[in-house]
Amino acid sequence: MELMNNFWELVEHLLNTLLFAIGGTVWGTIISNVHPREFTGTDWGYLILLYILATVIRFGLVFLFYPLIARIGLKSSVNEAVFISYGGLRGAVGIALAVYLDNIVHRNTDDELSEFRMETTKLFGMTGGIAFLTLFINGSTAGAVLNYLGLTKQSEAYEMISEAHYDTLKMKLLDGFIHYLSYPLFDNIDFGIVQRYVPYMADFDLETLEKAVLKNKRGIPPEDYQAPNLDSVLQQLMKSENDKDVDLSWYYNLREPNNKKMHGLSLIGEGFNEEGFEALQAEHNEKPETKEYRLVFLEVLRATYARYVELGYLNRHGFVFYSLEQGLDFAADAANEGKPLRDWEASHIVNQP
Repeated sequence: MELMNNFWELVEHLLNTLLFAIGGTVWGTIISNVHPREFTGTDWGYLILLYILATVIRFGLVFLFYPLIARIGLKSSVNEAVFISYGGLRGAVGIALAVYLDNIVHRNTDDELSEFRMETTKLFGMTGGIAFLTLFINGSTAGAVLNYLGLTKQSEAYEMISEAHYDTLKMKLLDGFIHYLSYPLFDNIDFGIVQRYVPYMADFDLETLEKAVLKNKRGIPPEDYQAPNLDSVLQQLMKSENDKDVDLSWYYNLREPNNKKMHGLSLIGEGFNEEGFEALQAEHNEKPETKEYRLVFLEVLRATYARYVELGYLNRHGFVFYSLEQGLDFAADAANEGKPLRDWEASHIVNQP
């Protein structure tokens, strides 16, 4: 099924390319006045006026139904409605109809200067001009409009989550690096080269290294622990230290038995009940980062469903996949409103008459 979808996507792309190539060639002959019917300055004026009217009409249609689209589905804000109105590009459908009409008229008329051919040519010039102006003006300025409307800005909670995720990945990378340094094979590694080719490790200092090494030691049973060879790492890091009298006692004491107990997160105890869970959920609903965590989780879940489609476990056009996708959309809507996730319950709503 995935192969079939890729095939039709490729066919669509090729046909669109062919359509724009044909339409652009014909439109080019019209505006260059190679065609018997010249495209005059007055026609260019009408084209610009038509472009403005088409944009105004699209704004009017979108905001006419804005009270409805702002309350149903995933909902839309005013800024999103503005960009929907501005980002309406005209192209394939209009050009296809203009090419078809032009072909029909030329097939049924013999006089090159007949009124029907002249009007069809003028219509084609206007259609191609609108497609060109929307692609050239709206398409090229869409990014700037998005930035101006603030639709590309992430929330503070999202930025905080991204930064925390970055720090977590960096610490996991350092933890894996320290683990490999415990093997004799990596005794003579040049940490300067590692920093050059792994940018995430370029801003580590001695304090971060100490925390990572001690954390790595606490996570390994004492009988299995092998102290890493940090000579090259320490030599490289100490070059940037202003204070040469750095305390490295923690490094020399690495082989001491580790008697500290690991402290993990305990599972839900016997005292857990539904009321306690609801209270905990209400507490988390007040945190700004909860919304972003939920949205990230939903995107991960959506990617998992897509992966199941690729593996053949789900049919992209089947009802099960449709129900799961609708459940994610409902859940994203709830998450944006600060409500808890109910994606599984929402997927069942789709199945109800």
